[in-house]
Amino acid sequence: MDRRPALAEAFRDFLLANPHVVPALVAMARAYKAAGNRRCGMKGLVEQLRWHSSLDTTDAPFRWNNTWTSRLTRVVQFEAPDVADLFETRALAKVPVLTPAPE
Repeated sequence: MDRRPALAEAFRDFLLANPHVVPALVAMARAYKAAGNRRCGMKGLVEQLRWHSSLDTTDAPFRWNNTWTSRLTRVVQFEAPDVADLFETRALAKVPVLTPAPE
């Protein structure tokens, strides 16, 4: 059974349910780069965001599937080309990063 399409759909659903995540990660990446850093790991940023969100809200911290990290890196690179060079990526296994939302 090929789980990749289901992962792509779950990732899309996560982004739609958590629209604050990508802008927050972009802001964190920009601050990291402005501090003079040349490389950054998305996993570290996600864990920082998860930790901070658990302190800043009474709601449960957002749930994150670690298999989405590479896809999230690509979304951040697309949304903020000025920080794209912070992240190193490898080719995905012929899976769309995001699929269109069903209508």
